Amino acid sequence: MCNLLGYPRYPSRQTEHCFSSNSSGGGADNDNLVLGNDKSPPTTEGDEELAAYFPWRHESDLPARFDAKDDLSGMPNNFRARFVRRLVSCKELNLSTFEALPIPFFARQWEEELAENFKMAFSAAMEELLFSIYRGVVPVNTDGGIISIDSSQRIAGSEDANLLVNNEYLSRMMDKDLIAKYQSFNADKSHLKLRILPMEANLENIFAV
Repeated sequence: MCNLLGYPRYPSRQTEHCFSSNSSGGGADNDNLVLGNDKSPPTTEGDEELAAYFPWRHESDLPARFDAKDDLSGMPNNFRARFVRRLVSCKELNLSTFEALPIPFFARQWEEELAENFKMAFSAAMEELLFSIYRGVVPVNTDGGIISIDSSQRIAGSEDANLLVNNEYLSRMMDKDLIAKYQSFNADKSHLKLRILPMEANLENIFAV
């Protein structure tokens, strides 16, 4: 089994996004993954503070840890160690040693295939995440590869239990700390309208586990 560390060079094209609630918008802080431009915390007069931000990183620049080439494997982070991990992964994939040799500014066919699979997995995970946030009562559309949701358009039927808790599918697709950020999102007091189109994915690192 190989662990892929990939990140879309331009994670998504937000052809339309709208976020509103009965509190002011959160700040656009990258670490907190807040959607909005107001840097003040979400508060309302006379009411308690609401966890009303939607954790969404919409910058096209890569996170800082990618500049450090940190693959989060917990192993030494230098060129030799990364190449050894890449070589072992290629053997797991029945690829030759030659195929493991990295070429600057060039992606081999197997790298492109894995990156494309990652883009598909990203779309599937986002579809499941958005469906789970609104407990199955808000439809998630996937027409033409575009993932879209409008929380004002609810379908008839009773809400499911909290689908973000013990969601085995999501836990395999996303980091548990990232899922926890969405668990704090107040879906009942917020309106979300979002359209996502994954554009491009690049394979950054790979290691066998």
